[in-house]
Amino acid sequence: MVEKSFVAANFKLTYSGPFSLHDFLDYVDQWAHEHHYHKEIKDHWQHQSPDGSELRYTFELWRHVNTQVIAIVRLNFLAKRVKDASLHSQSRKMKAQRGEILVDIDGHLERHKLHAWENKPYIFFVRGIIDRFLYRNLWEADAGPLASDVRNFFDHARAFFNKEETRYV
Repeated sequence: MVEKSFVAANFKLTYSGPFSLHDFLDYVDQWAHEHHYHKEIKDHWQHQSPDGSELRYTFELWRHVNTQVIAIVRLNFLAKRVKDASLHSQSRKMKAQRGEILVDIDGHLERHKLHAWENKPYIFFVRGIIDRFLYRNLWEADAGPLASDVRNFFDHARAFFNKEETRYV
């Protein structure tokens, strides 16, 4: 049985302009490696329309905090009206995409209950009381580093898109 709790929810980032999808995916890989997270692609979707293509990626970056707790950073990347563009900057020609981007970042903890006897109603109730009042600080101790990692990723992603905006000028 898995118990989930959201630590950091609804970090949203919007951007409209030129960007490089390949550079963003490399950036996600680099950040995950630096912070010791494993990357898992949950969803990849692409749809072509007359006004451009739509892309959707869903990533889960996860790591084991201890034997029972897993910290997960969920990243939803949605790009609309994406068109390929060749941009000229400082007498160089670069290939990039142009479109509107929405990045949604959430962080949550999963705690795996290892024993089957915890599914009995009276033991589940007692376990809930003990977890809520006695072990509350232990659960919150795992939430702090995850919340700071989500905020760190949000700040770095915002800086990445600000850099992308000025890179093609």
